[in-house]
Amino acid sequence: MANKVAPPTVSRKFPEAPALKVYAERTGLALWAWNRLHHELNLIFWFSLGKHQRHGLAFALWHATNTDASQRNMLSEVVKWNLAMQPNLAKRLKWLLSVVDKLGSYRNIAAHTAVALDADGVAPEWGSNREQARLRFSQIDHAQFWPLLTGDLFALGSYAHRIAEHLYHMNYSQTPPPAPLPRRPRVRSLPIVQSIESRLGQLVKEAARPPRRSTLRKWAGLKSPSRRARPR
Repeated sequence: MANKVAPPTVSRKFPEAPALKVYAERTGLALWAWNRLHHELNLIFWFSLGKHQRHGLAFALWHATNTDASQRNMLSEVVKWNLAMQPNLAKRLKWLLSVVDKLGSYRNIAAHTAVALDADGVAPEWGSNREQARLRFSQIDHAQFWPLLTGDLFALGSYAHRIAEHLYHMNYSQTPPPAPLPRRPRVRSLPIVQSIESRLGQLVKEAARPPRRSTLRKWAGLKSPSRRARPR
């Protein structure tokens, strides 16, 4: 009786790919800063409901939806509903939420876009990514953009923390805040985002054109037959 051959095992060794590790580090820091920012938005949501609302209710409402965008939409509605909120504070929150919404698509690139190695470093996988995410990815200067975005998200999180602190003193402790609210932080990645978004419609149109046969064969790993090899 022939000996059974053990089935092969998959490797757990991470590929020796410096470009991939650098990309993972850059986007990982951006995601950490995004999560910190959203934590502060959660506190703002809680403190905006008023002094009679307990944390359990705010927590349940905030996590009743599974998307960051829906949570921000809820916070936006609370800001509109809370007529007792100072106009200056409401204006700051509207600006903050507007900026975070504009940056959200690029956080999604870091969180959801599958990437692979190519000759230039990293590139989005062709088959599984949404077209707009793939097009945005192709327009990013990764060495420049991700550090800028991370710094912006960290600054916006600190700005949100100060707003949450102000709301806490206003609605709960009813004592003056320890310091005045800071000025709006400069969002250095925003001009890059706006430039990409302004070109996105044209990029989508260009991407909608049928690919050349040679492009499809290259993606499939096939070589185009030479003219001499073709049968007559």
